[in-house]
Amino acid sequence: MAQISMESMNISRKIYLSSILLVCFSFNILGTVDPLFGKPVERVTLQLKWKHQFQFAGYYAAIEKGYYSDAGLEVRLKEIVPGIKIVDEVVEGRADYGIDMPGILLERQKGKPIVLLAAIFQHSPEILIARKDSGITNPQDLTNKIVMLRHRGNYTIRAMLLSEGVDIRRLNIVTHTWDLKDLIKRRIDAMSAYITDRPFAMKKSGVPYSMIRPISYGIDFYGDCLITTEGEILRHPKRVRAFLKASIKGWEYAMAHQEEIADLIVNKYDPDLSKEALLYEAKTMEKLMLPELVEIGHINPGRWKRIADTFVQLGMLKPDYSLKGFIYDPDSSGSYEEIMKIVWLLLSGLVLISFGAVVLFFFNRKLDKEVKKSTRQLYEEKMFTDAVIKSLPGIFYVYEHGERLIRWNENLQQEAGMTDSELLNIHPLYWFENREKEKIREKLKDLFEKGELSVEANVTFRKEEVPYYLTGTMLTVNEKKFLIGVGINMSEKKLLEEQLRHAQKMESIGRLAGGIAHDFNNVLSVVLGYSQLLLNKMPPEDPLRSKVEVILSAGKKASALIRQLLAFSRKQILETKPVSINRIVKDLLSILEKMLGEDIEIEVCLDAERGIIEADQSQIEQVFMNLAVNARDAMPYGGRLIIETRDIVLDKEYSRVHLGVEPGSYVMIAITDFGEGMTEEVMEHLFDPFFTTKEKGKGTGLGLATVHGIIRQHKGQIYVYSELGKGTTFKIYLPASDKSIEESVKMQAPLSPGGETILVVDDEQSIRGLIVDILEPLGYKCLEASRGAEAAHIVNSYDEDIHLLLTDVIMPGMSGKELAKVFSEKYPNAGVIFMSGYTENSVAHHGVLEQNVNYIPKPITPSALTAKIRSVLDR
Repeated sequence: MAQISMESMNISRKIYLSSILLVCFSFNILGTVDPLFGKPVERVTLQLKWKHQFQFAGYYAAIEKGYYSDAGLEVRLKEIVPGIKIVDEVVEGRADYGIDMPGILLERQKGKPIVLLAAIFQHSPEILIARKDSGITNPQDLTNKIVMLRHRGNYTIRAMLLSEGVDIRRLNIVTHTWDLKDLIKRRIDAMSAYITDRPFAMKKSGVPYSMIRPISYGIDFYGDCLITTEGEILRHPKRVRAFLKASIKGWEYAMAHQEEIADLIVNKYDPDLSKEALLYEAKTMEKLMLPELVEIGHINPGRWKRIADTFVQLGMLKPDYSLKGFIYDPDSSGSYEEIMKIVWLLLSGLVLISFGAVVLFFFNRKLDKEVKKSTRQLYEEKMFTDAVIKSLPGIFYVYEHGERLIRWNENLQQEAGMTDSELLNIHPLYWFENREKEKIREKLKDLFEKGELSVEANVTFRKEEVPYYLTGTMLTVNEKKFLIGVGINMSEKKLLEEQLRHAQKMESIGRLAGGIAHDFNNVLSVVLGYSQLLLNKMPPEDPLRSKVEVILSAGKKASALIRQLLAFSRKQILETKPVSINRIVKDLLSILEKMLGEDIEIEVCLDAERGIIEADQSQIEQVFMNLAVNARDAMPYGGRLIIETRDIVLDKEYSRVHLGVEPGSYVMIAITDFGEGMTEEVMEHLFDPFFTTKEKGKGTGLGLATVHGIIRQHKGQIYVYSELGKGTTFKIYLPASDKSIEESVKMQAPLSPGGETILVVDDEQSIRGLIVDILEPLGYKCLEASRGAEAAHIVNSYDEDIHLLLTDVIMPGMSGKELAKVFSEKYPNAGVIFMSGYTENSVAHHGVLEQNVNYIPKPITPSALTAKIRSVLDR
């Protein structure tokens, strides 16, 4: 009975206390209960997962803003000490709360009374980081490598390794020192780290790095979980709720005021920390926390079940696991005393506030749904806007009042090579120098008057000026003016314009060369032809012989000049066949050695195993000769010349973007001298015709222009690299051929006699006369015609056989090609030789001679003419 009476007295006291609380509540003074009763502030300890940094910003904010003190709490933050285990610190009472990773689920299954209060990171921050030059890009690359992991932890990374079939026993795992220098100094190959801070540190150290993220391999765990124990919840349920609520409020403030909290951390917790690093950490954490989409601290029980199932599949957790009691449920916690207080309060206040509570409940519920709906819409609109900005081809920028940069895209950040904190608030004139700055200053004035601008200007990125087309529109929002615009890099356009101007210039010169070549070569044919005929008939002791030799030499120089004009303008006719680059180099070696002299050593590296191209051998030889002469002039005091050949395959990107040729197999020729080198200004005009740096009278300025024209006409490309005082390298890329090399047909001795009948057709009487004077003394019978129509009449009316048609290509009326068709209809087995100083694609396509076409270029010499005639007639 005494016991019953005692219990009744206790109940009465509880009812009495509840009545007092009800009165206090009714007069709206419930918030002053603690001061009235002098309730002491409760002190708790939070065990941090690492040293002070933005990773724990919410807890700093809750302390600084008084959220904890308002809840009657004094919170002590405890940095980590190497070697401790966070779960044990909390379970064994050295801390009341802690921050750890999803591995707490495994500890719970071992019997440790850990309870999850909140998941701050919705995605795990754990990564493996390695030096980029280590070649480690995926989990399989870690086999037999030195990897630094936590002895008890890194479960997210270990789960990824097991998931990818990586045998952890084959990794050389070493104890974590947390020192990034171990990675930078190559003492290890990879280490576990947080994505929020270590990539920034690697970037600042100047060491390129690679990352392996578990989320990329299907392991997507929570991160930075706030934990406590079952005992703390049982003994102090109100304290747990108050601590959790104040912590989440602190996190909401911290993520909304990142600059302020970064300053707080530096000033109050660790002055050695960099504000730039803290803000980088904050921005990265936003992607892990998703505060705009998910409530901070949100826990999805279904997702924890999937995490547990992943641990089961990987053999890290037994299949009979249980999540019961693991996730904190504030509605199910509380002692008998707390429950009684709540019951009495509800009973006492039910009459007064029942209606209002119901109304408020439904109103809040509806409001909550609307807020979440609006938040999601805002998030989706932001994602859409971000996607649009990211897809822009150039740079994007937003300036507040046209003065402070407040928004930009990744393209601008990459071009500038700056961090977010460095870009923020930059003035638009920052990007320009000298005259460009004044130009933009005036444009900005026009912008405020007209509301928009567009201008071409050189933007300075990384101390280099880049041509850009910039636009801007002035937009007013909430009485604030914003300059919004984009910029397009004009470098490629400028390059294409320059290439077009160069092509047009070359085309003009080509037309000039073609226009004079035909008539000039006719004149030279007479000079060279009769000079050689005279020399053949003059005895060696004839006093006039030397005079004729001078005439012949001058004619040859004039002929070479015309060939160069046609070559660099790509109007030369090519007689192509499969040739070996290595053989050409070997055959030219003795000539080059004599031409360069004893002071220049020639080194040959013929690494091209096949090295076969389809080319006009004489033209390729001309390329080697011209480049060798150029090298000799660059080394007036002697030196070394290296000639290299190599078979290579060019991929699509490199061939088209860097060389301007189609992808495929090529033969590369490199000619390197160790001479004076060239400036950038000289290199810009290197292949321009008549451009020379040599003294007057020592160069025509056509040598390298001719080389360029020959290579381009062979569908190749030439690239030059030069440094002043070090030397120059010319690299030539010519399309490789899979054809076999045919042995050259040996020509008969010059001026070989014959008895065949030849029809000679040319509109120049001097050319016809020269040919007749060459052939008739050798026994040939010649028929002459000055026009195509006249020659066709001879063909149709001549009763005897005509064995060969020797015709000019370009003539008034019927062309040489049309005449050849008429001739071949009557004499299908007879030969045809075309001759011309300039064909204009009459018997060639793009400068390459048509198949089975016999051609002799003007100016004509007796030896070349008779050799060509015999080669055709003797087939």
